[in-house]
Amino acid sequence: MPLIEYIGDAVLDVEVTPNRPDCLSILGIAHEVAALTGAAVTEPDLSYPENDTPIESLAKVEIADPDLCLRYTASLIHGIEIGDSPSWMQDALTKAGLRPINNIVDITNYVMLEYGQPLHAFDFGKVRDNTIIVRSARPDEPLVTLDGATRPLQPPMLVIADTQDAIGLAGVMGGANTEIDDITTTVLLESANFHAINTRRTRLALRMDSEASYRFERGIRPELAPLALRRATQLMIQLAGGTASKGILDIYPDPTPMPSVQISRQRIRQVLGVDYTMQRVQQTLESLGLERDRAPESIMPTMDAFSVGGAPESDSVIWMKPPYWRSDITIEDDIVEELARIIGYESIPNNYDLHAHTTRTAAGAARPPGAR
Repeated sequence: MPLIEYIGDAVLDVEVTPNRPDCLSILGIAHEVAALTGAAVTEPDLSYPENDTPIESLAKVEIADPDLCLRYTASLIHGIEIGDSPSWMQDALTKAGLRPINNIVDITNYVMLEYGQPLHAFDFGKVRDNTIIVRSARPDEPLVTLDGATRPLQPPMLVIADTQDAIGLAGVMGGANTEIDDITTTVLLESANFHAINTRRTRLALRMDSEASYRFERGIRPELAPLALRRATQLMIQLAGGTASKGILDIYPDPTPMPSVQISRQRIRQVLGVDYTMQRVQQTLESLGLERDRAPESIMPTMDAFSVGGAPESDSVIWMKPPYWRSDITIEDDIVEELARIIGYESIPNNYDLHAHTTRTAAGAARPPGAR
């Protein structure tokens, strides 16, 4: 009998490198397993019923510091009943090292573990003027956080505020003044993307650690925000008896789509010493969620290619667009590393003949491929 059938559950203990925030989630690990096994990932259905009242008529969001808040999405759920979350959710959170609190807070933590996107729930009845403003803290602005501590803030620490006071420390922890309690009936659910370095500096300055900051500091993608928002909204309707306003608020001042990255057989040979076919390269990358893309118009050959002996072979170059959950793939060598990792380091020869594959620089000096 498989062990999982006997014990009924499994806990994944994963050591994650700083550049892989996607692996701080169940879906992220699932995509890794899919790439290694050829299986398909089944993502949650994100549909849910909505009432006829548009959210824009009930709530407002303003981003005053778009350099520090790249995207802010929110939904509004009415008529919820605060209570315990189901035993299966409490069990999952406990095994992941999180303490169950109530159904609303537990859902935000559960979806964070599922998608890798931190979320926060505000008691909407405590938000003045039904308005959220994302701004830098004022000098010495006080905030009582959910752990009960009063913290003096300084710019450029980023806060979530209403029209009067800070109600949360962006990317780190919520404020006690809008905390979900037993009489909460309407929730404003936040799913946003905050500047990684500013979040880290804020955490260090205030000596605060949180599951949220741990993920934001590693640079998650803005595309995650609306997906996790819809998933958590769906669960709040199912598990807390709520109804959702029509639509979501999605403030995205400067959309930054994931850029396509070039990969060439030439660069693979230079770095790894192997000559994978482009069909195998593309299949491997697609198993990781990357998609084939067209080359940008008027693209010039990469400097890397010139530096090691000429332009890439035009019939052996493809462009791939990384998926929304991978924030770490930005240059060609990132893709080379993925190929080595997924195809297997054992496929790389350990007796690579540097002399036979020596290339020449523009100045004519011989140099091994990949040498700096």
